[in-house]
Amino acid sequence: MVVLKIIGWILASLTLLLALILMLSADLLLQSDGIEGFRVKVRVLGLTFGSKPKKEKRKKEKKPESAFVRSIKEALGISHLTDAQGAREAIEKKGLGETVTETVELFMLVLDRVIWLVKRCRVPYCRITAVSGGEEAALDYGIACAVLYPLTAYLQEKMRLKPKKLKLQLACDHAREQGSFELDLAVRVRVIHAVRVLLHIVKKNLEKEVEKE
Repeated sequence: MVVLKIIGWILASLTLLLALILMLSADLLLQSDGIEGFRVKVRVLGLTFGSKPKKEKRKKEKKPESAFVRSIKEALGISHLTDAQGAREAIEKKGLGETVTETVELFMLVLDRVIWLVKRCRVPYCRITAVSGGEEAALDYGIACAVLYPLTAYLQEKMRLKPKKLKLQLACDHAREQGSFELDLAVRVRVIHAVRVLLHIVKKNLEKEVEKE
């Protein structure tokens, strides 16, 4: 009985821990500047993971893909999209027509889930600075205004970006030889919603495989 109680407590603790993880919020950070370039990071519980400034490295031999990673790709239906070899194998096995059809269906499925996920996201802050320069400064400034003002309006209306958390600076400086652009944007979503998106895609792929059999 004692052993069963211990196992029960362990299972209950793991279930509670999993529930807490799923209820956490994760921030997708999109950052760009003239020094490090464009970067995408993920921040959870104050810990940040993601791209770093590129450094020159010696070319290393590509490690063989593990069976676990390969099974994940197959479940998501992206095994033929990650490299040229996968695409060639898919075409040889299924034919070009079926491969193209499956790719388009996957794209539509992912797009549908992205739209679903965006409705459940919010933007905690957005900072954009765009300064146009050079001979086409006026034209570039007009394009920046036409793109960024509607974008920030959408973020405020649809993704709950508070006005005080928005910093948008647009300028036109004819004295500058070239323009500059800086972006610091966070998109917040609960982990459970991202997991639901992945599970939905896996479910649809499994249903298609069953229909083929």
